[in-house]
Amino acid sequence: MKIQAKKGDGITVILNRYNLAAFPCNVDTFLKINSLERNDQLQLAKTYRLPISVYDYNDKSIRSTIDNNDYDLAVYIQHYNELMHENGLREYDYRSDKQLWVPIHALHCISSEEIKKSSTVEEEEEVDVNLSDHKEHTEQEDKEALRIETFPIFGADYEKTPIYTE
Repeated sequence: MKIQAKKGDGITVILNRYNLAAFPCNVDTFLKINSLERNDQLQLAKTYRLPISVYDYNDKSIRSTIDNNDYDLAVYIQHYNELMHENGLREYDYRSDKQLWVPIHALHCISSEEIKKSSTVEEEEEVDVNLSDHKEHTEQEDKEALRIETFPIFGADYEKTPIYTE
């Protein structure tokens, strides 16, 4: 798979964008397929190959498409493709454009136990949707403010700030 480097892109930036940087084999493969060294800078608008294999999706299953019966691997690849679509890195879902992205690390660099573990972690993260709604009780809520000060830098809605301590 090929992409063009954008302004500010470096090797790590691109690999992070495509969720590939966490696996050393992706970094090594990226360097090798692009004839780069670790300290090299990327050139703006130059085309680079990513450590992602593109398969023609067969409309049956990911397992039959990649000729691998590992269910957890298929789920991992499905989640990866859906994440790339959600993040705007894929214009279409793999089921629509029939192009299945398979990161190199999924097939060659991590064990099935690691894949199963990462799939389980993703599912657990999806379940807890109220994580950001958690309210922590603080002692300040029980105290009356000593005074209110105005800080216009916070904007009209938040410029009036209660001061609880000296």
